[in-house]
Amino acid sequence: MAEPTGIGDVNAQLFGADRAPIAKFESKGDKVEWSAVIDGETMHRRAYSEPGDPLGDLLYWTRSGQKTTEEFDQAGRPNQANTQIVLTVQTALRDPEIEDDDGVRRVFFAGRKTKGHPLEALRNALKAAKCKEIEIGSSGALWVTGGVGSPSKPLLFAASYAPPIKTVSLPDAMDE
Repeated sequence: MAEPTGIGDVNAQLFGADRAPIAKFESKGDKVEWSAVIDGETMHRRAYSEPGDPLGDLLYWTRSGQKTTEEFDQAGRPNQANTQIVLTVQTALRDPEIEDDDGVRRVFFAGRKTKGHPLEALRNALKAAKCKEIEIGSSGALWVTGGVGSPSKPLLFAASYAPPIKTVSLPDAMDE
C-alpha cells in the first residue's frame, strides 16, 4: 500500500497553497526576467467565474479552435484539453506585501501557435537559442509588446531564453 502524502498536498493541488506568487503582466512594457528556471509543469487551464475563484471550470479547445468548458462536442467527441506551461523561476522581484519574499515567481505560458501568445513567444525564444527543451537552471524573460488585455485586443508577448551554462571540473576533463 502506498504511503499517504498528507492532506496538505491535496489542498495545495486544489487551492495553490504554498506555491510561488504569479508573475503579473498588465500592460505594454511589463517584463519578468529570471536568472534560473527552478521547476516546470503542464497544467490544464481553467475559466474562472469571478476573481479569486480557486476552482474554475476546465477549458477545452473545440475542433474549430474555439475555447469551451464542454468536455465533449455535440457529436459526443472529446474536445482537446486546453493546457499551459507553468515555469517556476528565480527573479530579482521583491514584493514588500509578501513576507520573506525570495523572488520566486510562477510564469504562465498559454495560448496557441499564434504570433504574440506567451506560449508561441517561448517557443520562438527556444528556437532562437537553438534549444529543443527547457532546462532547469536556464535564464530568460517574458515581456508585453502590445495589446490592451481585452478579449478583442489581448496582450502580445515576446520572450528570450538562454540555456544553463555547462561547466566541467578540471579533474573530470583530464580523465577523458
